[in-house]
Amino acid sequence: MSKCKYKDEHDDDYQCAENTLTESEAGFCIFHEKRMDKDKTLFFKKIEEKLKKKDYDFRGYFFPWFIDELFNRREMEGDINFRNTKFMNGVSFKHAKLISDSAVDFSRAIFSGNRGVSFINSIFSGKGYIDFEGAKFLGSGETSFKGALFSSEEGISFMRATFSGDQWTSFRKAKFQGGFVNFKEAKFLGNGGVSFKATKFSTETGISFMRAIFSAKEGANFNGAEFISGSTSFRGATFSGVGKTNFRAVTFSGRGGQLS
Repeated sequence: MSKCKYKDEHDDDYQCAENTLTESEAGFCIFHEKRMDKDKTLFFKKIEEKLKKKDYDFRGYFFPWFIDELFNRREMEGDINFRNTKFMNGVSFKHAKLISDSAVDFSRAIFSGNRGVSFINSIFSGKGYIDFEGAKFLGSGETSFKGALFSSEEGISFMRATFSGDQWTSFRKAKFQGGFVNFKEAKFLGNGGVSFKATKFSTETGISFMRAIFSAKEGANFNGAEFISGSTSFRGATFSGVGKTNFRAVTFSGRGGQLS
């Protein structure tokens, strides 16, 4: 039986090890097949087999269903790859631990559907890069990183990420520490709002919201946020939502700190 024909445009050497589904017109496996009605039992059976082997390469996988208990409180350590993964009806990583000295990669992942996205109290840690660059958070549910910890020597990126759901996007009481924190050109859109209330940023290498767009209907809330860094930049950022923009009780500090 032939192997899955899925290609990773950012890794020419990638070859999916799974067999092609006989009914797949694209020549994809059970994981990469982009059909809402694919075999759910087979899909989860094989996902559990991967997790038991501590194989955390989910790049390009297509999840048609709400993913609830699968990743909640799950501890994953090593190479963690969700690049270009599509969660079509919500996903929960509540209290999960994602630990890597290479990378935790959610770049260009798509989160959609009406069940929301939860990384509440999740932990991202290790030396490796934490990458949500270009990720899209869509749909009608809440996107929540409440209480999440992002700790990485290499840095954390939500550069060019898009948050455009109907409910709030929340980083309330989240903590960012270690390397450069990058929200450059991120877009906060949609009918909800965005909250960084009581969020703590602590890094000597810088924090950037340069050219970020805050136009969510319910506004942007940075009430009580702390920016502890050598450089914090909102240069070129725009705030145009109908709701209020709140920077009440925000603190900016750090050795040689600069605010722009």
